[in-house]
Amino acid sequence: MISIHRIARLMAEGILSYSAGQGPASPGDKDPERLEIVAYGLEIALGAVVEVLAIIGVAQCLGILPETAAALITQVLYRFGAGGAHCTAYYRCLLSSVGALTLVGWGGRQLAQTLPVTGVFSLVFLAFLVSLPAVWRWAPADTPANPITNPRRRILLKSSALAFLGAWLLFMLVEANRVRPSLLYASALAVMLQTLTITPVGYRLMALVDQGLRQLLPLEGRR
Repeated sequence: MISIHRIARLMAEGILSYSAGQGPASPGDKDPERLEIVAYGLEIALGAVVEVLAIIGVAQCLGILPETAAALITQVLYRFGAGGAHCTAYYRCLLSSVGALTLVGWGGRQLAQTLPVTGVFSLVFLAFLVSLPAVWRWAPADTPANPITNPRRRILLKSSALAFLGAWLLFMLVEANRVRPSLLYASALAVMLQTLTITPVGYRLMALVDQGLRQLLPLEGRR
């Protein structure tokens, strides 16, 4: 199976070789620590690109690309500060993200077709009122693989999550008449889903999802 970790390492070796003026035939920079840092950054970037392309591809096939894109953008911006639970292996994270965001996109489309336009305001306010105390209490929610031990970083991330919620609410209210209702519904659902992932209940649910996907896709280790 294609390994993102292996591809990232080869790319890092090539980048460090050229930066050192050694040429493409060189095995890369001789400093193993520097190589690991560059390879890890490339691995994260490649993994994110693959995940976004997979989400967009599935959403396009299902005909819900605009709503799924709105949910994806909302979740990425919110998760940056809030953190949250995720699966313990990359490919399970990929599957769970594709499934969750396409479901949210589909839900946004269905709500827009079922509820009146004014119903979006109720969902937006509900999402905000539920998320605000959750962020105040649990954000930023870390994981064993990425613990947040620096108090200053914790304050910065919590402030970022709170600022996002305030900016998101303002945007939803100001732009409501100019944005397709299905996109607003999808964005509100994405906020609620992301809020769930920072709560203890969300961590338990993600553990169940992780365990279930492990039975279907028993791949461990790095990406």
